[in-house]
Amino acid sequence: MSFSEMLDLLKKREKGNIVFAKTGTFYVTAGEDAVLISKKLNLKYMLQEKYM
Repeated sequence: MSFSEMLDLLKKREKGNIVFAKTGTFYVTAGEDAVLISKKLNLKYMLQEKYM
């Protein structure tokens, strides 16, 4: 299972919640969650090819 598939699965299971995944020192979120978090916390976000 790829990392993006895992995030998608977690997001479906945790509807209504923002899903973060810890990758080493960092926490990662994707899709609408990433956009929401970046706006609320004034952070930059990076797009993965799947979400472009």
